[in-house]
Amino acid sequence: METGNIALVSYLSGPLARFLDSLRLELTPDSRPRAHVTVLSPRQLTIPVDAIMERIEEVSSGCPPFEAELGDVQIFPGSNVLYVNLIRGGEHLCALHERLNTGMLKGESAYSYHPHATVAQGLEADEAGRLLPRARRLWAEFPGSRRFEIDALSLVREDSYQRWSDLVRIPIAEPVLSR
Repeated sequence: METGNIALVSYLSGPLARFLDSLRLELTPDSRPRAHVTVLSPRQLTIPVDAIMERIEEVSSGCPPFEAELGDVQIFPGSNVLYVNLIRGGEHLCALHERLNTGMLKGESAYSYHPHATVAQGLEADEAGRLLPRARRLWAEFPGSRRFEIDALSLVREDSYQRWSDLVRIPIAEPVLSR
C-alpha cells in the first residue's frame, strides 16, 4: 500500500498557536499555517499506515508528556527558513526523533534534525534577511506564555496539492506497569 509523503508533528494550541499562525500569515500571506514542531520530517514511505502507527505507538508509549518552551526567531542557513528555536524540551524531541527515525520509518534529510516552530519558509536569502527583524519584533510583542506541552503526536500526509492532512493523533504516555 502506497503511503506517500508523511511526517510526524506535535501541534501547539491556544493563544501561542494562534499567534504563531498569524505571525506566519503576516510574513508569508500565501502559507497555510498550523503551528507545530516536527518530530519526523516529510518522507516517502511505502508501508501501510497501520504499521507506521504501530511503530510510533510502540516508541512513544515509553515517552512521558513533557513541556517545551520557545525562544528566539532565527534563520536556518541554506534553507532560509525563519523559525523559533526551543529553549526547553528540545532534548526530549531529539531523543524521540532518534528513536523513531530508524527501520521502516527511517528518512533521509538534507539537514540534521533541529526541533523548532517554523514561522516562514520558501524564502530567498535576501527576503529572509529582510523579514528577520520584523519577525523578531512581532514575536517580541507576544504577551502570552511561550511554553507548551507535548502530549500527543500527529501523523500527517501530504496530498498532490501540497496540503497536509491529519491521519491520526497518537497520545504519548509512560507505559502502564503490569502487576
